[in-house]
Amino acid sequence: MNNNNRVVTVTLPEQTPSNYYPAAWKVPLTCSMTGQKLTDFRAGEVNIRNTDGRISFSGIPSVIDNAEDAEAIAAALLAAAKYVREQGK
Repeated sequence: MNNNNRVVTVTLPEQTPSNYYPAAWKVPLTCSMTGQKLTDFRAGEVNIRNTDGRISFSGIPSVIDNAEDAEAIAAALLAAAKYVREQGK
């Protein structure tokens, strides 16, 4: 993520669909106890709900440990927003 005061360039993450959510984006997060990145099934996830097409997330805490994790969450949310916009929902 490049930052120039108020303009930020973000590289959107690739979609990581699962068996339950065909439109989803994994968000690697830092474990507050160990400091290690949580990936694979332990990562957070931003997804598009099958029931109503709305953006939701799971495994993402309400308190974010560091700026890198906040940027990863923001990028995944932006990717989901782009997906919803392109789907016309």
